[in-house]
Amino acid sequence: MAGILLLAAGGLLTAATAEEPGGQASVVLIPSQEELAPQQRRRPLTEEEVYELVWNLPEVQREVNMVLAQGGAPSASVGFRPRSESDPEAHKLFYTVHFEAGRVDKPPTLPVFVVDALTAEILVYDSSSGKLVSLDAWREQMNRDRRSR
Repeated sequence: MAGILLLAAGGLLTAATAEEPGGQASVVLIPSQEELAPQQRRRPLTEEEVYELVWNLPEVQREVNMVLAQGGAPSASVGFRPRSESDPEAHKLFYTVHFEAGRVDKPPTLPVFVVDALTAEILVYDSSSGKLVSLDAWREQMNRDRRSR
């Protein structure tokens, strides 16, 4: 019986069997979720997958660690917005992710994240403009804000 080893390398998930009948080893490359085109995704993301995507962002982890160090209990809530049958323009399924610092005296400093349920694209709600911006644009703005302090 062959054993299976999964390795993440270069954006690909590699499944390698330890041994195959006849002594041959085989390797199968499976594209990671990030590399799948939206039309290739068979199902919308689950709440758990969305939570993991956003919770594992470096900016979120920094905030979580800071809140924990200050005695808080950070948490996140994930909400799903299904397609509205009455609004043909609302053609995207998406989740919103809200963070709480877990302390009454400290409001969350993280914005609301919006995740496309089919493409896994992460957007950020910019409260100053009232618009959704890309994750990269939000990061650039954060870096500009830090440099100007």
